[in-house]
Amino acid sequence: MKLFLYTINVFSILGLVLAQTISQEQKSNSVQSTAPEQTTAPIEECQVYYSLLGKNDGSCCNNSFCTCNNGHITKIYLEIFVNPIKEIPSSINKLTELEELSICPNEIKEVPNELYQLKKLKLLNLSKNPIKKLSPLIAQLTELEDLSLSVKEIPNEIFSLKKLKNLFLEYGNEDILTYVLKLTELERLEINNANIKKIPNEITQLKKLQSLYLEKNNIEAIPPFIKDLPKLIHLDFNYNKIEEIPSELFQKKNLITLHLNGNAIEVIPPSIKEFSEMTNLNLNDNKIKEIPNELFQLKKLSFL
Repeated sequence: MKLFLYTINVFSILGLVLAQTISQEQKSNSVQSTAPEQTTAPIEECQVYYSLLGKNDGSCCNNSFCTCNNGHITKIYLEIFVNPIKEIPSSINKLTELEELSICPNEIKEVPNELYQLKKLKLLNLSKNPIKKLSPLIAQLTELEDLSLSVKEIPNEIFSLKKLKNLFLEYGNEDILTYVLKLTELERLEINNANIKKIPNEITQLKKLQSLYLEKNNIEAIPPFIKDLPKLIHLDFNYNKIEEIPSELFQKKNLITLHLNGNAIEVIPPSIKEFSEMTNLNLNDNKIKEIPNELFQLKKLSFL
């Protein structure tokens, strides 16, 4: 009987020890799962960053230019005026977790093919660089949502990037808008210095478009069907050849921004009062001689 009781006690003690061990392991796992994300990156990734920067200053993952998460570089923003960047190293493909890359304005002339291997890239800004052309391999960046370029020879493959939400292009040709229509997820579109003369009717297919910027082109008229862009709230036609504001535009009562600076507009129609939500209106450098009283009915206007 005593032996039986002793055996029970031994098993009870062993059970208690085992339960405590399991509990400690669970707590340890819980602590590990809530541990903060690593803010360092492998040496080879930091070397790529230093190669871009042009020096090893120990700043990898330690400043706003280079962001690291989960032990990898995920964002690089090098918008530098002093000691401008002249090239992107071919080793850029080592940044396998890179999601955002902005290198502007700088002196980059060529984009290495290795950059197109960055499958997780969502933002790419190479604007204000003297890049002449891009490879069709840009079509491999299928996760891109935000693209900014200053390239005179724009490959058609850009318009196969179906996830693009924001597109900035400096230069192009007058037919470029017909290709842009394929990008139905666009929310912001800016095309400058592209010699655009006419906006195609089909632009109304861009149902998600909120901002349309077409500065420094040769547009002679704002088409009436612009009002049919349901989510459009920002419109910028600065420095074109526009002579009048069409009456249909005043049906876009939710417009917040209207920039028509540097055109040939002579009259501000009284219907301007219909823009009850407008906060930013720019009509400078036109041929306007008289300001209608209705303009002062725009109570939310903070910039004129």
